[in-house]
Amino acid sequence: MQGINVFGTGNGNGAWRAIVPINDRTNYTATKAYTTAQLRSGIADGTLTTINYNPIRGNAFIQLDLRVSKTFTIKEHNRIELLCQVFDLNNRANFGNQYTNSIRSAAFGTPLNFLSTSGTVVPHSLQAEVGFQYRF
Repeated sequence: MQGINVFGTGNGNGAWRAIVPINDRTNYTATKAYTTAQLRSGIADGTLTTINYNPIRGNAFIQLDLRVSKTFTIKEHNRIELLCQVFDLNNRANFGNQYTNSIRSAAFGTPLNFLSTSGTVVPHSLQAEVGFQYRF
Protein backbone atom coordinates (compact mmCIF):
# COMPACT_ATOMS: atom_id res chain seq x y z
CA MET A 1 0.00 0.00 0.00
CA GLN A 2 2.92 2.30 0.69
CA GLY A 3 4.51 2.13 -2.74
CA ILE A 4 7.93 1.88 -1.05
CA ASN A 5 9.71 -1.32 -0.04
CA VAL A 6 10.85 0.06 3.34
CA PHE A 7 12.15 -3.21 4.73
CA GLY A 8 13.83 -4.51 1.57
CA THR A 9 11.98 -7.81 1.85
CA GLY A 10 11.38 -8.42 -1.83
CA ASN A 11 8.15 -8.08 -3.73
CA GLY A 12 4.75 -9.71 -3.88
CA ASN A 13 1.72 -9.43 -1.63
CA GLY A 14 3.46 -11.16 1.28
CA ALA A 15 6.12 -8.45 1.48
CA TRP A 16 3.95 -5.34 1.30
CA ARG A 17 2.67 -3.71 4.44
CA ALA A 18 0.94 -0.43 5.10
CA ILE A 19 2.66 1.86 7.57
CA VAL A 20 0.23 3.87 9.67
CA PRO A 21 0.30 5.99 12.84
CA ILE A 22 0.21 3.83 15.97
CA ASN A 23 -2.71 5.87 17.36
CA ASP A 24 -4.76 5.94 14.12
CA ARG A 25 -4.44 2.56 12.39
CA THR A 26 -7.19 3.24 9.84
CA ASN A 27 -5.65 6.46 8.51
CA TYR A 28 -4.03 4.78 5.51
CA THR A 29 -2.96 8.01 3.82
CA ALA A 30 -1.28 9.64 6.84
CA THR A 31 2.20 8.59 5.69
CA LYS A 32 1.59 9.22 2.01
CA ALA A 33 4.33 11.83 1.60
CA TYR A 34 6.88 10.22 3.97
CA THR A 35 10.27 9.18 2.67
CA THR A 36 11.78 5.76 3.37
CA ALA A 37 13.97 7.31 6.09
CA GLN A 38 10.96 8.93 7.78
CA LEU A 39 9.02 5.65 7.69
CA ARG A 40 11.91 3.67 9.18
CA SER A 41 12.44 6.34 11.84
CA GLY A 42 8.75 6.36 12.77
CA ILE A 43 8.72 2.58 13.16
CA ALA A 44 11.92 2.70 15.25
CA ASP A 45 10.61 5.35 17.65
CA GLY A 46 7.17 3.68 17.96
CA THR A 47 5.03 6.42 16.39
CA LEU A 48 4.32 4.29 13.31
CA THR A 49 3.38 0.65 12.93
CA THR A 50 2.72 -1.77 10.09
CA ILE A 51 -0.52 -3.48 9.22
CA ASN A 52 -0.98 -6.45 6.92
CA TYR A 53 -1.29 -6.16 3.17
CA ASN A 54 -4.77 -5.41 1.90
CA PRO A 55 -6.58 -4.86 5.23
CA ILE A 56 -9.34 -2.85 3.56
CA ARG A 57 -12.35 -4.89 2.58
CA GLY A 58 -14.90 -3.74 0.08
CA ASN A 59 -18.63 -3.61 0.28
CA ALA A 60 -20.72 -6.72 0.66
CA PHE A 61 -22.18 -8.26 -2.49
CA ILE A 62 -25.90 -7.54 -2.61
CA GLN A 63 -28.24 -8.57 -5.39
CA LEU A 64 -31.98 -8.94 -5.13
CA ASP A 65 -34.04 -10.63 -7.87
CA LEU A 66 -37.81 -11.02 -7.87
CA ARG A 67 -40.20 -13.16 -9.91
CA VAL A 68 -43.97 -12.85 -9.70
CA SER A 69 -46.29 -15.13 -11.65
CA LYS A 70 -49.96 -15.98 -11.86
CA THR A 71 -51.39 -19.08 -13.53
CA PHE A 72 -54.85 -19.11 -15.10
CA THR A 73 -56.61 -22.34 -16.06
CA ILE A 74 -58.56 -21.98 -19.31
CA LYS A 75 -59.86 -25.49 -19.77
CA GLU A 76 -59.17 -28.73 -18.02
CA HIS A 77 -55.56 -29.09 -19.26
CA ASN A 78 -54.82 -25.65 -20.74
CA ARG A 79 -53.06 -23.05 -18.62
CA ILE A 80 -51.51 -19.65 -19.18
CA GLU A 81 -48.91 -18.33 -16.79
CA LEU A 82 -48.21 -14.59 -16.77
CA LEU A 83 -44.91 -13.65 -15.27
CA CYS A 84 -42.73 -10.69 -14.46
CA GLN A 85 -39.07 -10.97 -13.43
CA VAL A 86 -36.93 -8.15 -12.10
CA PHE A 87 -33.16 -8.52 -11.81
CA ASP A 88 -30.98 -6.43 -9.48
CA LEU A 89 -34.03 -4.88 -7.90
CA ASN A 90 -31.94 -2.71 -5.59
CA ASN A 91 -30.01 -1.35 -8.63
CA ARG A 92 -26.68 -1.46 -6.79
CA ALA A 93 -23.21 -1.73 -8.30
CA ASN A 94 -21.14 -4.36 -6.49
CA PHE A 95 -17.48 -3.37 -6.32
CA GLY A 96 -16.30 -6.29 -4.20
CA ASN A 97 -12.86 -5.78 -2.69
CA GLN A 98 -10.82 -4.72 -5.70
CA TYR A 99 -9.78 -1.15 -4.96
CA THR A 100 -6.75 0.93 -5.87
CA ASN A 101 -4.49 0.18 -2.92
CA SER A 102 -1.45 2.44 -3.38
CA ILE A 103 -1.73 5.43 -1.05
CA ARG A 104 0.52 7.40 -3.38
CA SER A 105 -2.06 7.14 -6.15
CA ALA A 106 -4.67 9.87 -6.55
CA ALA A 107 -7.17 7.04 -7.15
CA PHE A 108 -6.55 5.43 -3.71
CA GLY A 109 -9.69 3.76 -2.43
CA THR A 110 -11.58 3.86 -5.72
CA PRO A 111 -12.91 0.60 -7.21
CA LEU A 112 -10.96 -1.10 -9.99
CA ASN A 113 -13.95 -2.97 -11.41
CA PHE A 114 -17.28 -4.53 -10.59
CA LEU A 115 -18.41 -7.96 -9.51
CA SER A 116 -21.35 -9.72 -11.02
CA THR A 117 -22.84 -13.16 -11.00
CA SER A 118 -22.08 -13.58 -14.70
CA GLY A 119 -18.36 -12.95 -14.20
CA THR A 120 -18.28 -9.81 -16.32
CA VAL A 121 -16.80 -6.54 -15.12
CA VAL A 122 -19.74 -4.42 -16.23
CA PRO A 123 -22.02 -3.28 -13.41
CA HIS A 124 -25.47 -4.79 -13.45
CA SER A 125 -28.38 -2.45 -13.52
CA LEU A 126 -32.08 -2.87 -12.96
CA GLN A 127 -33.56 -5.12 -15.65
CA ALA A 128 -37.03 -6.63 -16.06
CA GLU A 129 -38.80 -9.22 -18.19
CA VAL A 130 -42.49 -9.67 -18.78
CA GLY A 131 -43.84 -12.74 -20.49
CA PHE A 132 -46.29 -15.60 -20.60
CA GLN A 133 -46.20 -19.35 -20.93
CA TYR A 134 -48.93 -21.46 -22.45
CA ARG A 135 -49.19 -25.07 -21.26
CA PHE A 136 -51.41 -27.65 -22.87
